[in-house]
Amino acid sequence: MPSRNKLPALRSANRGRSAGAILCFGLLLPVSVWAQKEPPHQSSTQSFEQIARKANEASKLGKPAEAVSLYLEALRLRPNWAEGWKNAGILLAQQADYSRASWAFGHYLRLKPKDGNVWALRGMSEFELRRYPEALSDLQDGRELGVSNLALQELATFHAALVFILKGDFEVAQQLLVQLARQGVTDPQLVEAFGLASLRLSRLPGDWSNPQQEKLVTQVGQIAFQAVQAPLGKISPAYQAIIRRHPHTRGLHYAFGAYLLDRAQYRQGLVQMQDELKLNPDDAMAMLQAAMAEIKLNQLDRALPYSQKAVRLAPELFASHYTLGLTLFRLDHYPQSLAELKTAVQLAPNSPQAHYALSRAYLKTGDKQAALREWNLFNKLKQEPTVAAPFPLHVQENNSTPVNSAATPSAGNAAMKAIFDRAEQDLRKGDYARAEAGFQKVLKAEPNSAAAYCDLGVICLRTKRIDQAIQDLQTAGKLDPKLAGIDLNLGLAYYQKKDFEKAIPEFTAVLAADPHNTQASFLKGLCQFMLNQYGPAVATLKPLWSLENNNLDYLFVLGISYGKLNRSQESAEVFQRLVQVGGDSPHFHFFLGKAYEGLSRNELAREELEKVVAGDPKFPEAHYELGVVDMRLKLYKQAGEQFDAEIKLDPSSQWSYQRRGLVDIALHDPAHAILMFHEALARDRRLPVSLAGIGRAYALENKYQEAVRYYLKALAILPNEADYHFQLGQVYMRLGKRAEAQREFAENQKLQAEQIEKQDQTLRGAQQKPPARP
Repeated sequence: MPSRNKLPALRSANRGRSAGAILCFGLLLPVSVWAQKEPPHQSSTQSFEQIARKANEASKLGKPAEAVSLYLEALRLRPNWAEGWKNAGILLAQQADYSRASWAFGHYLRLKPKDGNVWALRGMSEFELRRYPEALSDLQDGRELGVSNLALQELATFHAALVFILKGDFEVAQQLLVQLARQGVTDPQLVEAFGLASLRLSRLPGDWSNPQQEKLVTQVGQIAFQAVQAPLGKISPAYQAIIRRHPHTRGLHYAFGAYLLDRAQYRQGLVQMQDELKLNPDDAMAMLQAAMAEIKLNQLDRALPYSQKAVRLAPELFASHYTLGLTLFRLDHYPQSLAELKTAVQLAPNSPQAHYALSRAYLKTGDKQAALREWNLFNKLKQEPTVAAPFPLHVQENNSTPVNSAATPSAGNAAMKAIFDRAEQDLRKGDYARAEAGFQKVLKAEPNSAAAYCDLGVICLRTKRIDQAIQDLQTAGKLDPKLAGIDLNLGLAYYQKKDFEKAIPEFTAVLAADPHNTQASFLKGLCQFMLNQYGPAVATLKPLWSLENNNLDYLFVLGISYGKLNRSQESAEVFQRLVQVGGDSPHFHFFLGKAYEGLSRNELAREELEKVVAGDPKFPEAHYELGVVDMRLKLYKQAGEQFDAEIKLDPSSQWSYQRRGLVDIALHDPAHAILMFHEALARDRRLPVSLAGIGRAYALENKYQEAVRYYLKALAILPNEADYHFQLGQVYMRLGKRAEAQREFAENQKLQAEQIEKQDQTLRGAQQKPPARP
């Protein structure tokens, strides 16, 4: 792809098939001179080396048929010659012999299963053979393992988009096409594919018998392609003009409406969807789009018939049941809503928003245990960021779950390979106990199996044994540093452990090998944000805007980061987008309140959080955050009421008890404070704030010996907390122990001086340390 804006040889002259699409850029993966690598060891070696050398020479001289014949002859002598299989596959694909190319690539991948480039090449060969499910599977494997060549990556992305178009997954296809457009590709076939996805036509570019239809698809594709970069004011007139010329053509109103809705133009988008339904009353997707637009406009009575008909038209779609469940919930029809949302979760078990909605429905029907279960699942999926990779989008069930990467045990040990394969199947099904037992058996027979250690690390990540996961993944990395997935999984492990400083280098390593890995970029940006590195966080997260500007978590973090950097205009623009995306929902107000809280705009934060509680008194963590804001505003009585409300909703969280204890200290109620701090410590015994809080409460009761004991416990966990040394010094003074008191006061002054020095270093550009959670 020398020009960086054309996909190399995407179509052959007949335009109905993509012959020659794959490897007309043969220099992408040059034929290797294998004879330099293979040591002589048999009587046939000399013959093999001669044939291999002749095959390489024929390839270099542009004699592909002769080269293939020689490669296959050499491979008969040495069937484990991996490079020979790859070179033969490349040459066969260049000659449009895709069946034998796929066969050759398959032999290579049995020997080198971690070569993402060749998985992509075989996927495109399968595409040419019209074996589309196999093609998509291979292309996905290539993406997961890493396609190192940018031209090949773009071709693979394009072919994946075409498969999704043929499957009818037009939204997924569109996101892939947008990715290519943003990378600078401007090929006419890409434009045509945009048109097919926008008009929801399941066919390949160039496959036309009607020139007028081809012209229309190309025109719509050009508009959709330009919409990737152009403003609303330019694209809307273009859609309006083409609709005036073709007012009765199905798909045009939908394409324009989807574009408008994606840009939060809900009223205009709804009109277009309604016009589409006049032309095609049984269009389930238009029905769903209309329903969601009505929900965004808070016109729930109008949304209901759309969502009900969508379920009748497309009962197999998650979106149908989710939209109807959401509509019924907002209309206070909780039992009916519950039934629809349960179906939605069954159809899409890894959808965070489905679990969140189902949790709220359970709460409204009085099943608190089920609500808590669904809320925990929502939190789990939410905190494993669902950032889609550039290609293929939404193919994996959950892009943020740990990646398992399997270089299987040695092929010579058939029994171990069978155990390994069964364990991998159990891992994919979520049967972690059986999978773990299988991989442990493999390690007993093959203790240096990096793949078994890597998969054990994945199991430990998914079962929340983070320290063991890190140990297994590090072992896998030492045994095979090039094994795919280790860096990302280690990063996820450190992220889940909240060890953000260690997570950042792992995500950086992922991005060094795959600069387009948006999951690693998003997680790296979150880690930088958690470390108060707001400038680096913005630098990391800003390039993800086109992919993530509908993600409330992303907007929340980016908006606060801009605010902390005093970049007010950019912060305001991000929060404006947050308003557009969130709508008038408790979830949105919660995010906005948290954002204001992060920027210390406490009055505005309180206003937003009060809207959350008014709209949904049982919204998780809303009372807690409102209590935190009330404490900042010194409204201690109100803060105590909020923490009490949060404790009733979630009695398992130590943080609400700890905050309630701090409020009691401020209200001069040390007896109740001690009770609250002990409740927090019953849930987590290593809470220095609670231990020091008990010390402070005993000091208020003049029980100084007990106070000393708890301050010392707090300092054993957090020895560099200057305030604890000062408070302990004051207690010692009350006990008449002046020497001990002076020692604590001196330590307090020393630590304060060190903190001032660190602040000076920060101003000079030094890296900040993460604050402890209060």
